[in-house]
Amino acid sequence: MSPTWPGPRDVEAYCAPNKYLPPRPESAFLEEVIAQRRGDGLPFDSVTVRRAVENSQRPEYPLPGLYYTPEEEAEIETVDDDLADRVEALLIDVGAEVGSLEWCWLAGRRAVKASVKDDVERHRELLTRELGADRVIVTPARYSGHEQLELSGRIFTDQAELAELGIEVSMWGPSEAGVEAHYFAADREHAQQVLGQRYGPEFTWTWSGPSSLAEEPQPFGSWITEGTRLTVFYPLPHNGERPGSCTAQELPDRVVVSLTVLAPQGSRTEIGGFTPSHATVELAAPVGDRIVIDAAHDLARPEWTGRSKRSES
Repeated sequence: MSPTWPGPRDVEAYCAPNKYLPPRPESAFLEEVIAQRRGDGLPFDSVTVRRAVENSQRPEYPLPGLYYTPEEEAEIETVDDDLADRVEALLIDVGAEVGSLEWCWLAGRRAVKASVKDDVERHRELLTRELGADRVIVTPARYSGHEQLELSGRIFTDQAELAELGIEVSMWGPSEAGVEAHYFAADREHAQQVLGQRYGPEFTWTWSGPSSLAEEPQPFGSWITEGTRLTVFYPLPHNGERPGSCTAQELPDRVVVSLTVLAPQGSRTEIGGFTPSHATVELAAPVGDRIVIDAAHDLARPEWTGRSKRSES
């Protein structure tokens, strides 16, 4: 059947049915819970972890994907949401050079961790007196927030020039040491040398891979064929993905199609929807009676007939 371009209009032609994935083993799930609680500075012994998991399974639990005990949940709900603003205001009023402010846990209570450049003890005494020792942590800062922004601005200004050198900086931001940044580069050693000489010790660089795009398997929903040309229809997401490759392995009873997209590495947006897309591969012989297998899910896909399932029902 020859396609009428730009191709099918029904969504079913592009989108493969969701493949059933067995639930993760409990051990892997508990490791995720423990990692979250350890990162938050909360107890992660077996009893506390079990209580946090059981609490998170309540239908009305307000923090999906996070695992807190009933007491911790109540603390989050009752703590003063303006606490960080109050900490900052108190420090600014006495002329402190504030480095960073972030929420944290302190002995089971929500607190604010503040870093300042000078007179750490004096500022700790002030905040403890005004807000309580269980609500604030004060640490020394190497740079003020303004200085960190100036340092970060250097990367923003240099992006085009770095790209010409084969370095793509994907994300960066303030850290206790100055600026922490992640980058992609095909030549890791050369890039690290360039960045170290250019920016100095105030910057900490983490290599994220050779390219910001990498091939990932992409399922397809249906296919059509014309002679030895096989075309598959697939949904191209709206989160920076680009068309990749399409290859076919021909066997006596089947044609296995491996479709890929070039997907952004690292953090991604989560925009819904897709662009209806297609890819064509040339076969050695017509499909004939052979089934067409989607290698991404290892499942057979139907031939597109021009009629959606809804119109046939």
